[in-house]
Amino acid sequence: MVTVPTPEKREEITRVPFVHPEVGEMAAYLGAEGPIIDVQVKPTDSDMFCEFTLTPLEARELAESLRAIADQAQRAGWSRKMLADVRKHYLTDATDDEIRDRLDALTERLGERIHGFRGQLSSQAGRQLLAEDAAAAAGQASGAIGEVVDQLGRLGEVSGRLVEAQQAFTDLERLHRASIDKAGIRRT
Repeated sequence: MVTVPTPEKREEITRVPFVHPEVGEMAAYLGAEGPIIDVQVKPTDSDMFCEFTLTPLEARELAESLRAIADQAQRAGWSRKMLADVRKHYLTDATDDEIRDRLDALTERLGERIHGFRGQLSSQAGRQLLAEDAAAAAGQASGAIGEVVDQLGRLGEVSGRLVEAQQAFTDLERLHRASIDKAGIRRT
């Protein structure tokens, strides 16, 4: 009698596209040895095919490596022409590093739609930068007005106390004048 090993039973945890559904997919499984992630890359309308398995730790390391290389590639993509365009039209007083930081943050929100025609910033991204600066300026103005309101509020409290003090001095003056009049001391 021949004994055939029992196939490993794996419980599927989750399944997601690899970059895009037309590119491939990833599936996480819980097997006898613990969690694993199977990755299958098979772009639609292509003869290309790749399949590999990662542990969760390896997947995190791969994600960190991809993020690091993506950040470097994106930062290198901010050409001199784009930096000059952004400085001319949107961030006139910003340094190259400040512009790169803003473009990086903008890319996080808008994706690749920030690149416009012939190496310039897209109009949507430009409007976004202007709106962000306007919102920041409005926030600063609002904060300054709030501080003035607080100071005026405290001034009102102080002025009320000053009015009370003035009244006390007026009462004290009357009292002393009355004392002077009672004593028959001549006023000058």
